Amino acid sequence: MAESFLMEACVDSVESAINAERGGAGRLELCSSLLEGGLTPSLGLLQVVKQYVKIPVYVMIRPRGGDFLYSDQEVEVMRKDIELMTSHRADGLVLGSLTEDGRVDAELCMEFLAAARPLPVTFHRAFDMVHDPVVALETLISLGFERLLTSGCENSALEGLPLIKRLVDQAKGRIAIMPGGGITERNLQRILEGSGAQEFHGSARSSKDSAMKFRNTCVTMGAAFSAPEYGLKVTDANKRHITHICDGESPKILTCNSGSYHCLFCIYKGEKYQVENHIKGHSTVKHGEFTIVKCGLSCRKATHYHCFHCSVTIINRAQFLLHLNSHEQKAVTKGHPPPPALLLPTSRLLAPPPALLLPTSRLLAPPPALLLPTLSPARSSSCPAPPNIWHARSSTCPAPPNISPARSSTCPAPSNILSAHSCIGPAPFNISAAPRSLSPCSRKATPGTSGET
Repeated sequence: MAESFLMEACVDSVESAINAERGGAGRLELCSSLLEGGLTPSLGLLQVVKQYVKIPVYVMIRPRGGDFLYSDQEVEVMRKDIELMTSHRADGLVLGSLTEDGRVDAELCMEFLAAARPLPVTFHRAFDMVHDPVVALETLISLGFERLLTSGCENSALEGLPLIKRLVDQAKGRIAIMPGGGITERNLQRILEGSGAQEFHGSARSSKDSAMKFRNTCVTMGAAFSAPEYGLKVTDANKRHITHICDGESPKILTCNSGSYHCLFCIYKGEKYQVENHIKGHSTVKHGEFTIVKCGLSCRKATHYHCFHCSVTIINRAQFLLHLNSHEQKAVTKGHPPPPALLLPTSRLLAPPPALLLPTSRLLAPPPALLLPTLSPARSSSCPAPPNIWHARSSTCPAPPNISPARSSTCPAPSNILSAHSCIGPAPFNISAAPRSLSPCSRKATPGTSGET
C-alpha cells in the first residue's frame, strides 16, 4: 500500500522545497505567490531548488492571477515560459486554459502540450471553473494530460469529495485524478477513503515569524488583504500527514513537536494513552463540546456540522445534537458505551439555555400597568359606579365633574375643564392653546382663559 500513494507539495521557496522533501513528499509543484493560487516562478528559483532536492519538480505556468481566459500577449508569455522551464531541467509542467464560455480551451492546450514535449503536464485547478466537469475530463484525456488537479469544483477537496469520486470512476486510470485544495491532517483520512485517488496535493505550511528586528509597521508592500510583511508561510516538514500517506498508514494520531499527541478527527490532544482512549469514542459516539462547534474543517462554512460516523452533514445544530444522540443510544444498545469523559448529559444537549426559561405566570400575565381595578363598572350595567371610579367603559352613567370626559361621548364637558390632562380651574394667561389631541368640546374654553390675544 505504501507504493500506491503519493503526496505532491506546492512550494514557493527553497526552504519549503527542502522541508517538503524531508517531510516525505514525493513530488513538488514549484510556483510563486501562493496567495494568488500560484504563479510562474523565476528561473533562479527553479535552478536553486533543483540543486537541493532530488524529487521531481513540476513548474507552474500561469502569467497572472484571476481567471484562465488569456489574451494573445499572455499566451505569448506562457509559450516563452514553457520553453525556458523545459530547457532548465523542469521535470514537468502545470498549466491550463479555458474559453469564455467555461470550456477547456482544447486548441491552446494542444499547443502548450506540443511545446512541452517530452515533459508530462498536469492540468491545474482551472478545471474547477469549467461549465461541465464530465465533458471537460474527457477533453483532457483526449488531449493527453498526465493528471488533473481538482478540488471537485468546490472551495476545498473535502467539499468536492462526491464529484472527485465520480471523476475517479469516470477516468478509469486513463488520467490521474489528484485531489487538492484545503487538505490538512484532519481531513486527509476522509479524502483518502472517500475519493479512491492515489495522489494528493497540499501545501502543509505553517506560519513563521520574520527575523527582522527593526520593523516599520506603517508601510505595506501590497494590498490590504495581502500577507503580513513580517510573517512567512513555509512548508513544515513536521506536518506528518505527508509521511502518513507515503507510508500507507492511517493517520488517526498525530505526534506533535511539543511531545503531545493530537486526534486527527477533532481538536483533542493529550498524552498518547489519553488520545488512544479518546479515539475509541469516535467509533461509538461523536463527543461533546470538543467538536460540536461551527465547522472548523477546511470548508470553513459556519452554518453546518459534520458527523464522522456516517459522513452526514447537518445544517441545524439542534438536529445535529439529536443525530449524535442517536449514535450514542446505538452504542449503548450494542454494549459498547462511549468513554464517560466524552459524553455530555442529555439535559445539556436538549434543554434550551437557562436564561431563556421564564416562570409561567410571567409569560402569561399582562404588564402591571394594564391591570384594572376589580370593581371596574365595565362588567356591571345596573349599578352606578362610585365617583372615584374610571368611567371609560360605561356609557349610561354621567361622569362626575372632576372626572375627565375625554372618553365619554354622551356627556358634555364642564366649562372649567380644559382637557383630559389639565388641572381643575381656570388656566393662567400664559398657557397656549389646547393640544390637537383634545376633543372638540374641550377646546371651547372661557374667553380669557385660553391664552388667546
